[in-house]
Amino acid sequence: MLNYLNENEVINITFTGGEPLLQDNINNLINILIDHSYSVDIAPFINGTITYLYQN
Repeated sequence: MLNYLNENEVINITFTGGEPLLQDNINNLINILIDHSYSVDIAPFINGTITYLYQN
C-alpha cells in the first residue's frame, strides 16, 4: 500500500465510514502512515439514526 501511495503522490489520507476505529489493526495502520509522513484524518459517517440493540 505504501508503494501505491508513494507512486501516486498521495499525502493526505482520510478514513470515513460507519466506524473506522472499530476495524482490526486500524491503530497500527494509522501509526505506519504517520511514521511515513502522511497526513491522516478520521471522519466517521453518522447519519443521525439510532439503532436499538436491545428490545423488551
